[in-house]
Amino acid sequence: MTLIITKSINPNDQQELFSGLRQYNQQYLDAAQFGDLGIYSRDAQGVMQGGLIAKRKGNWLCIEHLWVSETTRGRGLRSP
Repeated sequence: MTLIITKSINPNDQQELFSGLRQYNQQYLDAAQFGDLGIYSRDAQGVMQGGLIAKRKGNWLCIEHLWVSETTRGRGLRSP
């Protein structure tokens, strides 16, 4: 067995590692709890006033992008 230590991660090595990790984890995780999530708020005219784009990872929500228009900030953005 050879141990390789590198500061430059090869995309093929990364993909191989992720593949093995996913295969192992599938037996313990519910795939339905993972995926993309978008939440958007629009005004009466259909103009977006804010929202977020996130990834669901089991019981975790990883917010990647969050935006609220300046005119809506501090006004209790919510769904109807």
